[in-house]
Amino acid sequence: HDAAAELRARLATRGSRLEWITGGGFQWDEALLCLALRVQRSANFGAIPRGGGVNGVLSAMASGRFGPLGTPGDSAELLASLREWNDGDEASLLPGGDAAEVERAAMEAAGGDEARATVARTLLRLGFVEDGL
Repeated sequence: HDAAAELRARLATRGSRLEWITGGGFQWDEALLCLALRVQRSANFGAIPRGGGVNGVLSAMASGRFGPLGTPGDSAELLASLREWNDGDEASLLPGGDAAEVERAAMEAAGGDEARATVARTLLRLGFVEDGL
């Protein structure tokens, strides 16, 4: 809970979230915590259905179904599930704002790191920059 509170405080403004996601320097464990918090918030506010889709991915993470997620290399199944969700209809229905421009910047910042790009793309589809954690 301390790590979540610290991350929420640090990413409390749109500007801080934009810098975090387009700066390319986020740590893997921090990215996973950010993803979990954003999925939880999206589900709590009804932006995504509870139970399936990306919320199901969060449940699988929490239950340990994906195994240890200490590094992107440990996370192939998680990343495949996120990519599948990103390409699906549910993700395309979420609010975007200036999503295309921000996504382009985030992908450039990922510098070919597919794991970081996948997490960043998922966060953007969930409204991370606009709505926070």
